[in-house]
Amino acid sequence: MTVDAELDFVALGGHLRDTAACGGWQLALDGRVDSTNRRVRDLAVNTFAHGEPAPCLAVAAEQTAGRGRRGAVWQSAPGAGLWFSLVVPDFSVGNRAPPALALAARLAACLVEEGVPVTVKWPNDLYLGDAKLGGLLFERSTFAGQPAWLVGVGINWRAPGAPPTGGYPAVGLGDWLLAEGRHRASERLACRLIEAALALMTCPASWPGWVDALCREHHLFRELVEVLPQTGSAFNATADEILADGRLTVEAADGGIVPLGPNDRVRKVPRQTE
Repeated sequence: MTVDAELDFVALGGHLRDTAACGGWQLALDGRVDSTNRRVRDLAVNTFAHGEPAPCLAVAAEQTAGRGRRGAVWQSAPGAGLWFSLVVPDFSVGNRAPPALALAARLAACLVEEGVPVTVKWPNDLYLGDAKLGGLLFERSTFAGQPAWLVGVGINWRAPGAPPTGGYPAVGLGDWLLAEGRHRASERLACRLIEAALALMTCPASWPGWVDALCREHHLFRELVEVLPQTGSAFNATADEILADGRLTVEAADGGIVPLGPNDRVRKVPRQTE
């Protein structure tokens, strides 16, 4: 089977049912929901209250109210992308490595292994070239007294038809694979990404290694960027290493090194063309 620019949700659902049964996940598959984050939250409330907490996964063909970071609208049309959320008990006590960066690195590695040159744009986006392919949304919550991570993932399979709302160009994975003449089964690749996300989130010991792998291997490394700090004025700098605790360091014009936190924003400064 060749990859279509649209994701085959029916085929993906059949594969996930089998995999969830073997792995002990709680699974919700829906053709249309307002948000997979809300759907998985409801599933986790019920699951955690009635027994041993187990990973919960919600996947939908369409979201009517999908959201990205900072409240940005995420276009989630049927077949246009892989939209899923998961809740996993948090056993990461004492772990300084941020799971969002670790997961972004793991998903990017899966795609690179498939021949797709994806990079991670700090703090937790997936980029293909200079266009956004996907993004992650993390929050820490509690279900039946058990701390847990709630993670939302959106990966475009088809480039959004409407202009992007976040000020960045967007790209679709299925579109890219077709253009490259790559033959892949959409549901197999999508299922692999979901399985990788669950495996990483249930193994906090692996997070530092994945964050460390991004140190100098990220989308913005040594690129000129505009920094929009949480407080203070914007300034231009050169992006440098990602630290073990997930902060991005930038080199200011005076040579000083400034560490940025997740509430700071950075965007690449377009190269000047002659």
